[in-house]
Amino acid sequence: MVSREDLALARARVVLADIAPEIPQTEIVADARLREDLELDLVSTWALATGLEKLAKVPIDDADICAATTLGDLLSHALTDVPADYTGQVGELESEGEAAQPDAGSETGADDVVEPAQEEASGEDDAEDLAAAMEDLANLFK
Repeated sequence: MVSREDLALARARVVLADIAPEIPQTEIVADARLREDLELDLVSTWALATGLEKLAKVPIDDADICAATTLGDLLSHALTDVPADYTGQVGELESEGEAAQPDAGSETGADDVVEPAQEEASGEDDAEDLAAAMEDLANLFK
């Protein structure tokens, strides 16, 4: 059965796919440090918190956002109950999420020059990643 923590983590993956698509799904874990591991700046951290608030439909206090140093710190404020009619398993979410991820070697780094043709392909990959993350989240509520 899916736990509240797994649901919150799935929501974080959906939000991060939108605001920081360069972060591999495998690095999005509760103990990941926001600045050091995920390389989120203050604006991205606030965007993450706001996205979690919207998806979880719960407020997160500004002081809690400022004090958060790990993804788990934010997730602890966005825990909600898993819908009673949800019957999926956590393994399904993880295997679908991993299957949708491109190889780590195919990603362009922040310092790399992106040619226009590569940029279009990257945009398509981002759209596919976001679609897969949204599908994962939707599957939580089936």
